[in-house]
Amino acid sequence: MTDNEKELFEALRDKRLWQANMIEGWSMKGVKKLQTDKYSEEVHFIYELLQNADDAEASYVKIELRDDRLLFVHNGHPFTITDDGDEVSPHGDLNQITAPAPLNSSKENKIGKFGIGFRSVYIYCEEPEIYGDPFSFKIKGQMVPELIENKEYCRAEGETLFVFRFRDKKNYEEIEAKLKTLESPILFLNHLESITWIADGISHSYTKRCESIKRSGNISLDYVTETNDAAAVNYYMFSKTIHLDDKGDHMIYAAFPLKKEGALAMDYQRVYCFFKTMACFGMVAKLQAPFLLTESREQLLPNSPDNEKLVAELAALMSESLFLLTTLENSKKKLLDGNLFKIIPYDYREETRWGQGYTKRGVTQEKYISYFYRAFVDLLKTKAVFLSRDGIYRDCSHVFITDNRIRKLLNKQQLDSLLNDKEHSCEFLAYSVEYDKKYFLEEIGVKTFGSKELANKITSSFMDEQTEEWVDGFYEYLSQQSDVDLDLYFQTCPVVKLKQGRWVPMFNDKGEFQVFAPWSENMHGENEGRWFIDYDFYKRHQSYFDKKGVHTPNRIDFLKEILLKYSSGDAALTEEEISQDFNLILTWLKEEGNEDEHNQILSLLKAHYRIKVKCNSGRETMVEPQKAHIFSADIKELSEKTGINFPVVKAQLYQDLNADSKRLLEAIGVKTEPQPFEEISYGARYDLSGYWLNKIKEVAYYRFCGLTDYVIPNFTTIHPASNLSKFIWKGLCESKVCFEKAVLQYREWHGKKDRFYKFQSTLIRDLRKTAWVVNKAGRVVNPSDISVDEFHQLGYVENEALENLIGLGVNVEAQKEINNKKNSRVV
Repeated sequence: MTDNEKELFEALRDKRLWQANMIEGWSMKGVKKLQTDKYSEEVHFIYELLQNADDAEASYVKIELRDDRLLFVHNGHPFTITDDGDEVSPHGDLNQITAPAPLNSSKENKIGKFGIGFRSVYIYCEEPEIYGDPFSFKIKGQMVPELIENKEYCRAEGETLFVFRFRDKKNYEEIEAKLKTLESPILFLNHLESITWIADGISHSYTKRCESIKRSGNISLDYVTETNDAAAVNYYMFSKTIHLDDKGDHMIYAAFPLKKEGALAMDYQRVYCFFKTMACFGMVAKLQAPFLLTESREQLLPNSPDNEKLVAELAALMSESLFLLTTLENSKKKLLDGNLFKIIPYDYREETRWGQGYTKRGVTQEKYISYFYRAFVDLLKTKAVFLSRDGIYRDCSHVFITDNRIRKLLNKQQLDSLLNDKEHSCEFLAYSVEYDKKYFLEEIGVKTFGSKELANKITSSFMDEQTEEWVDGFYEYLSQQSDVDLDLYFQTCPVVKLKQGRWVPMFNDKGEFQVFAPWSENMHGENEGRWFIDYDFYKRHQSYFDKKGVHTPNRIDFLKEILLKYSSGDAALTEEEISQDFNLILTWLKEEGNEDEHNQILSLLKAHYRIKVKCNSGRETMVEPQKAHIFSADIKELSEKTGINFPVVKAQLYQDLNADSKRLLEAIGVKTEPQPFEEISYGARYDLSGYWLNKIKEVAYYRFCGLTDYVIPNFTTIHPASNLSKFIWKGLCESKVCFEKAVLQYREWHGKKDRFYKFQSTLIRDLRKTAWVVNKAGRVVNPSDISVDEFHQLGYVENEALENLIGLGVNVEAQKEINNKKNSRVV
């Protein structure tokens, strides 16, 4: 120690002694306690010692843990001392380590040599001892240096030795546990390459070895191996120099941990400020920057412009690092593949869209995630970082999202053919993408090539080029799908091979089958809108076609798709065609032994068949079976007398209505007994007769909405003969229409719903008051003037409910009762 150094030391000791006496006052006692109570982790002082050793440019540290003390040795620069005045900068090491509240240095990319962090040692030690050149001293009361002599410790020349005698015996166990679990203690330090520590006679070590790989622009890439005893972790470490205004140049790092096989590890890492903090950005790389930290050194200092800039620089470094990872050669495995989505916060915007926080990936510093998100999006939009199936990295405009089934189905040549890609520049991604990730990729410009796109691209010429083996695989792909949309995609896609060799869709534009399985029997004609599948092709894929409902056209198919084609009203059939079709259907139904088929045919005829009829006016048209009538004299007479239109079957087209044809027509709904009345609807009040106007006055105050009534036109004047009378009655009895009531539809003035009120219909009133029943004497009488028994004996159909409604035999029964009373008085 020189005379000047000795003089400076004594002056510093006197000043610190005066300051210590000041702090011991009641108003200052909390200062020392605050300086040691800042850390949630009490053994944090280990990191502080390592920081100080690195700032001293030490290359190694040796630690010996004894029962009652800790020895810490490094080979960095020795302690310095300066005048302690305010005008001095920077102050010496001894000045800072004894200062009551030192300021950390912000220059020279240092952590803060002997800053306030050193105060954490006082949790375990009351008077630390420091042996070195030119001073050996101890610190009393956390502030006052006193010179001491080294009588018991050995140290090599150029080494500095710290001795911390424990306050408590349990300190040993706590410190040993911490030394065993230090996380990357020298990974981001500028000078330290090894830490050796001994406890219980057992030696342990942390080491770091760096190998430069490449440099791209201002970014360096090193291959770093970090060991903890025998366990080693390798990193791809990217670094670059940045400049902070008035704080000089600094290094920032992004270190990607590797698995044993060389792939990137996908664990989310804490942020480092030379050592691990409690902050997390949700990145798989360990990010290092000289952040401004809170006093506990556990979190980033909030609202710091410098920290904002450092995060932005780290985001840019991460983005650039991902691209550089794609350029590394001689790697056993591509480093960047589907793990891309573990690296980038692809769901950031979706998660925060509605003002919610981003809480995934263990993120603690949410406000900074947007920097990384934007940087990654810019990268994905502009750089070739998407690994395609052929092992080449492509940009977002030259890769497609697809699933494993299509990736397996189509090779590169087939994809080029479908896309008409002569430059062969597009390819499938090498990995599958889940829905949320797919949404993100589509937003940045990556297109999807799925089942829909495949169906849209397949052409008949493409199918002509494919081998039989590939077509078999394609149909296996179709067969394995359970997606309903898949049928929609491929139903108009030319993937069915016809016997003529053409490729056509299975369905037409209306969603109707336009292919049949090969013929198995000789059918009556062929619909030109149908095709038949190649026999060998059909046999190879029969299970698929069976599943889709493709089959050989039987009579039902023939009936549905050919004979009933005019059911849509767009086919103009000649009378000859109508007759031929009817004769064929009749032939089928005459065959015995297939009742199910017969029932299906009858069901289809009822729903879709059309009958050629002639109306009263002489006009001929096609109508549903239920609207057609088989001609009879009674129908003619009823039509002439009432004016009701009864469309009559044109007999010559239907085998002149012989027994077989008549039986078939009746089976599908053609009527032999017509409905002898009409339904009349009145939409306006002024259309009503005086009877109804008076009748509806019975209903409460209302708005008229409509009236439905039933009537036999001209019934009160026709005076029917016996056969027509019975014909009308039978038609009424067999009708399924509820003609007994007329229905008034109305709405109360302030009401919102229609109401209904029922009256006796005109039909029932006419039946009651009109003479239309022919009695035994041949006279036409009112229903009330003929007995029920006589009515039935004359051949009128029995229908008790309807008979009661029309008052059948009422007058006869009344006369009988009168006669009975007279006879009883005579007696």
